[in-house]
This record gives sequence, C-alpha cells and structure tokens, in this order.
Amino acid sequence: MASKAAEHTAESATLARILSVLQDILILQAANAGIGKEDARRIAGVSSARVSRVWKNIKKTKGA
Repeated sequence: MASKAAEHTAESATLARILSVLQDILILQAANAGIGKEDARRIAGVSSARVSRVWKNIKKTKGA
C-alpha cells in the first residue's frame, strides 16, 4: 500500500490535470461567446501564451 504522502502527491497531480482541462474548456467557451483573449486570460487565470495556444486551435477548427 502506498504511503499517505505518495497518495497525496498522486491526487494532487490528478487534480492539476483536471484543472488544466477545465481551464482549456473555459478558454474555448470564452472564445465561442465572443470574449476577447485578454479577458479570457484573466477569467481562466492562465498565461497569455496558453490562451493563444488554445485560441489557435479554435481558428484551425473553424477554418476546416
């Protein structure tokens, strides 16, 4: 059986991945709602580089 510290670390890593996915979804929804990049960045609490990376994928899908 894993120690409590190892379990806590594994849970923290899982929660961090879930948070990351939720932030990406929030950025996608902001883009679909017509919210600007800077406002989406502030709302999601992430870097502008991350917003740009997600935003770029939106443009690719809309163009297809």
